[in-house]
Amino acid sequence: MNDVIAVSRSGATATVTLHRPARRNALRTQDLELLATTVRELGDDEDVHVIVLQGSAEVFSAGADITELAALTSGDAARAHARAGQAACDALERTPVVVIAAIDGWCVGGGLELALSCDVRLASSRARFGQVELGIASIAAWGGVRRLPRIVGIARAKELVFTAAHIDAERALHIGLVTAVSDDLDALVAEYCSGLVKHAPQALATAKRALDHAFDVPLKAGLEADLETFALLSQGDEFRAGVARFLAR
Repeated sequence: MNDVIAVSRSGATATVTLHRPARRNALRTQDLELLATTVRELGDDEDVHVIVLQGSAEVFSAGADITELAALTSGDAARAHARAGQAACDALERTPVVVIAAIDGWCVGGGLELALSCDVRLASSRARFGQVELGIASIAAWGGVRRLPRIVGIARAKELVFTAAHIDAERALHIGLVTAVSDDLDALVAEYCSGLVKHAPQALATAKRALDHAFDVPLKAGLEADLETFALLSQGDEFRAGVARFLAR
């Protein structure tokens, strides 16, 4: 990786760290492209069951690098930047492994859009959130205006987008933006990961895929898909081993 996107491993967990502390981990187009590639490669690695996305220097991410946005000279350049942001968010959302956003400090703008693309958002008590693009007369073009209402509901999403305000971790927890808040974020993330890696990876990936598409298909079609998925999993080694462990208890 480069100096901005760093990867470390601990067992079945891969940690991806955004590292531009002087810019509050704001990302340029090239950084977003590399993040997407990194996440895809980790998702294809059978030894990786969980990805943790975090920032360095007690900041998650300020999102897009404003100096790059200021230098956009054409609509085509703006589209290329937004496509890179969308690709990074899509990679986080679509990778077959569970992705946890470990959020410390500022998580605003495109940084929040990245976090929204993760499966789980865990926050430190000092985390701060905001979908602040209206403050620069823009919108959250990496997917924030699409994903935010699905997570917190349309009324809360409009409140966050229209006010462009910052909210603290407790408010984020109250509206369902994050799953849990702790003064010890590292311990919270470690505990969550330890629970996830105990699950059979194929079953976990299948559950993630089904949940991600829960609202994309009619209920009847979804139930038929779940029936076929269950039948397929029931014939696999992971399922048989899991049933045997349960019976042994």
